[in-house]
Amino acid sequence: MAADPADLAAEWRYPELVDYLDIDAGVPVVQGERLSVLNAEERSIALTAAEMRVEALVAALDARALARLAVDAVERLYRAGASLELWSPDIAAYVRATWGVVFGDLARRGFRIHYVIEHLHPERIGRPLELYPDLFAAAGFDYVCPHTYANLLPEAHEAEVTPDALAPFLPEGRRLAVEQARAVASAGRHLAYLELAPESGAVAAVLDLVAATPGTIGVHRVGLPDPVRPPEVSLASRGPAA
Repeated sequence: MAADPADLAAEWRYPELVDYLDIDAGVPVVQGERLSVLNAEERSIALTAAEMRVEALVAALDARALARLAVDAVERLYRAGASLELWSPDIAAYVRATWGVVFGDLARRGFRIHYVIEHLHPERIGRPLELYPDLFAAAGFDYVCPHTYANLLPEAHEAEVTPDALAPFLPEGRRLAVEQARAVASAGRHLAYLELAPESGAVAAVLDLVAATPGTIGVHRVGLPDPVRPPEVSLASRGPAA
């Protein structure tokens, strides 16, 4: 191994949680690139150091502070996904070691995030159908998108993967997506739900799950994350979950 293990580990221990989630500094792509040049043993040391540091920082937070962090963290994750030009095993590993730890600790304390996004995609929807599932899964979320279900319907086999072409199949896609969202809520898991063709009432059933599911923190984002315009946050009527 080329690098001294202690020195290498120290390079991945940052003073603040926000340093691990700093989208403006190129996270997670830059960190994925740093991991990509390490050998297997060095990579393991780097990821373990990052994960243990994030665990320590999260453990020091009370439940209220962790909930606020989780809302900010999921917004940062989505903002990263909206600008990512590539996805790799190294980026996935970094997201698991950082975002995944944040949301894993939140779940262990009996809370879960329901992140409901309404964002019009008029043309290309490859990113929501191909990148976002892996991105959110790496952070510990079940990702649900009605267009994914519409695209998988047998009757949509010949349709182009565009909003216009999938529009005839979207009602059934939404029905299946809401069904899956209910299953995720019942299982007590984190949910990321993306509606690509917003219209009145399209996500109402998913938003209703927040109040009905103990320990749920609902985060409703319209459009892309905007630090100046915070998302609408709601809480379950009971919580945390047992």
